[in-house]
Amino acid sequence: MVKHFTFVQFYLHNLIICLVLNRSQQQQVECGRSKLPMESGSEAEPGEFPWMVHLLIQQNGDDEWFSCSGTLISDSHVLTAAQCVHKENRLNSISSITLGAHGIRADRNSMQIVDWKIITIPAGLGHYMVNDIAVITLTKPAYFTDHVQPICLPPARFYMNESVVLTGWGQYNDSTTNLILYKSETVLSSFGTEDQCQKETGIGPFSDESIICTHASICHRHVGSGTPMNHYNKELDRWFVLGVAGKVDASTDCQSNKPILFTRITSQLDFILKHSDVTPPYVNDTTVKTTEVTTTTTTSKPPTFSCAGKLDGYHPDASSSCSKTFYMCSHGRDYTFTCGEGLAYRTDIRVCDWPSNVAGCNPKNFIIINKN
Repeated sequence: MVKHFTFVQFYLHNLIICLVLNRSQQQQVECGRSKLPMESGSEAEPGEFPWMVHLLIQQNGDDEWFSCSGTLISDSHVLTAAQCVHKENRLNSISSITLGAHGIRADRNSMQIVDWKIITIPAGLGHYMVNDIAVITLTKPAYFTDHVQPICLPPARFYMNESVVLTGWGQYNDSTTNLILYKSETVLSSFGTEDQCQKETGIGPFSDESIICTHASICHRHVGSGTPMNHYNKELDRWFVLGVAGKVDASTDCQSNKPILFTRITSQLDFILKHSDVTPPYVNDTTVKTTEVTTTTTTSKPPTFSCAGKLDGYHPDASSSCSKTFYMCSHGRDYTFTCGEGLAYRTDIRVCDWPSNVAGCNPKNFIIINKN
């Protein structure tokens, strides 16, 4: 007996085949690839930064709405600032997650509106901006297009003196509510010393191992919470996300000298991997050429630590999230210190403390929020 297909059955059959083929093709997408070369100007071109995500959020307990930026790192995971989605131990309401946009109220053909099922934030989130990162897991994988692509996570090393681009949402002019994607170019360099940066921002203490303090020659109204710090590596022809902006003072104008603080992605790679299974495409940092200045030291030390490219001051043991060992860099030399018996080094305030107060020493140092 010959089975006859109706037109609807034939259409659905071919649609399923196309979806399966497209999904298998999508698995071959490489991170950090943009179809467009970067152009000059402050307004980004459509598709120039295809990993940009717009989050529309309602603050918990009131009618205040605000926007945050997000960064697509896979077809199912978005990075943003923890304070965008969680405040005062309460979850903010995420109204929409938009991928592939250039203007939020325009270019709807390139947009994908997606939903979330899990949000994970570090348990050590505090008012000092330490651990201000969140991983959002989407309910369904995004469909990759020229306007929707993931960015790469960076190899685990200390980045400094790199050219970077900050991308965020801002109004085209004062007479419209349409949000347009803007970009600002700068150089990744600490804003003087850690202490100087903390004095300028009025926030601290923190370590430059976990926080990037930008130079202030950028426009704040286009750089909001969650804004990614994008770095283009010419040798690899790929883009990497080096930082995620924390709370930004919206009252600060473009002529202000006040710096902006970013969570350093390399300090959160273990957390991101644990909750997204996304890894940097290059794990050996000799693969990536850098502009770091190397310094020869004479101090006996483990091979995992070097003061090359680091500012003078205290630095944690990057090989462990719960370590009693820490280091000090001074004029290119490095010195090793060990906390007393029963204590561990606490990175956020740079002192030895009880392990119960150190986020990395806790068996469960993260918070998982399920939507349902």
